[in-house]
This record gives sequence, C-alpha cells and structure tokens, in this order.
Amino acid sequence: MAITISGTNGIVGAGFTVDNSGVSVTAGVGTFSSVQGSAANLTNVPAANLTGTLPALNAASLTQIPAANIVGVCTAGLGGSAGAFGNVKITRVGQGSLNGVDSYTYTSFPAGIVEFSYQWYGASLASSTNMLFRIGGGGGGTSTSGYYVAQAEIGDGTDSVTRSPRTSEIPVQTDSWESTPGVSSGRIDFTQAEGNLWTWKLQNYYYATSSGHYVNMFNTGYITIAGTLERAVLFSGGGANFDAGYVYLTYKQLL
Repeated sequence: MAITISGTNGIVGAGFTVDNSGVSVTAGVGTFSSVQGSAANLTNVPAANLTGTLPALNAASLTQIPAANIVGVCTAGLGGSAGAFGNVKITRVGQGSLNGVDSYTYTSFPAGIVEFSYQWYGASLASSTNMLFRIGGGGGGTSTSGYYVAQAEIGDGTDSVTRSPRTSEIPVQTDSWESTPGVSSGRIDFTQAEGNLWTWKLQNYYYATSSGHYVNMFNTGYITIAGTLERAVLFSGGGANFDAGYVYLTYKQLL
C-alpha cells in the first residue's frame, strides 16, 4: 500500500509517495530533519560534500593514485614481488690514512654484504715495493692463495697484457722498478658472484716519478674465500710503510 502526500494536504510545492521501496519526491523540494538508511547505493557524491572523520577503509580497490598525492613516510609493508622496496643499504666508511702504515685493513663487514669497493688516492710507497690487496673470510684471516688474475698495464713504456695462474694476492701497483716512489689513485670493486666466490675489477692510475710515465693498470679476476666475507686489506709488499695517501670503503648490504 502506498501513501501519497501532496500540496493539497498542506505541503506547498512538493508531492511525496511513501511505499515499501522508500520515499519519492514528485514535485518541489522536500526537507527532512533526519533520514535513516544505507549508503550502499550512493554514487558520485561531490568531494565538497564529504566532511567529518574518514573511518577505516580497505584500499584494495584503489587504483591509479597520482604520485603527488602520496605523502608521508612509509615504515613497513610497501613492496613488490621481489620483496620490500629499500631492502639495499649502502654504507660509506670514513677516510682512513695510509701515511706511515704498511696496510689498511677493514674487518667490520656486517651480514648480507654483496658488493664493496676500496678507493684510494695520493698513495705513495717507499722505494722498490709493491701495492697489493687481499680479502678473506671464515675466520681464517686473509686468503693468501687462489687469486686468478687477468691484468693489463698501459703507458709504462712496456705496455703488456698478462694472465697469471692462481696467485697469492691481487696486484694493485707494481713499482719495483722505481728508485723514487710515485703517486697512485684508483679503486677495486668486488661483487659476490655466488656463495663465497667473489669477482673483482680494479683500475689504478699511477705516475712513475723517476721514469716520468703515466701508467693505467687494469685487472680483473675471481677468488673463492673460506667462508663469509670478514676482511679486506690494502697493503705494501715487504712490510714497507706508505709515505702518504688516503683510503675510503663503500659496501652494499642486503637487509
């Protein structure tokens, strides 16, 4: 049964029909002091008419949100199929001095290291010594064998490309022909290939004082260490001290 109320019933400018489907306005404007019901069928509500506190909502159906509208700090939960974003941490260790020491050793690698780099500049060696590099792990100090090296030197007057068998260290600079120390700057970059197998790329720029040659030295290779990476050391052969120089270390860690 429907109840119809019209202007003839004293309501000016409006007609209402009330039945089991609800209330319909057939003419004019109706004013209600309160309306009870469900908002399930509300659509296209202007944003200007939304006020008050937004309750907890499920955002599963939200799509194409402009990046400019995403603000604040994400503390957890943001990620993709490969894992949470920001799962790689890059750390740079401060400057270390080579002056007056025979080596610079780093032993504070945290878990999850997948890449690291040593960078040095202004390194000067005592006469007739070599500049070398080693890494190690598994509680056994640095590895003294198992380095497989392919190397090229350009600009020393005797340009050469050599491949050595497994050796006791990575050559960084060989200045044993020098009667007067030169100055070296360069870097060595290590990457974990798999497990305890590490590969590296090295580039070193060196000015040979006595011969007046500018030398570019490149090498690459690989080594399998005894266990998890624990230490890396830049050192001079024969225990001679460096005359000058600085070194930095950068490493990439999976969190």
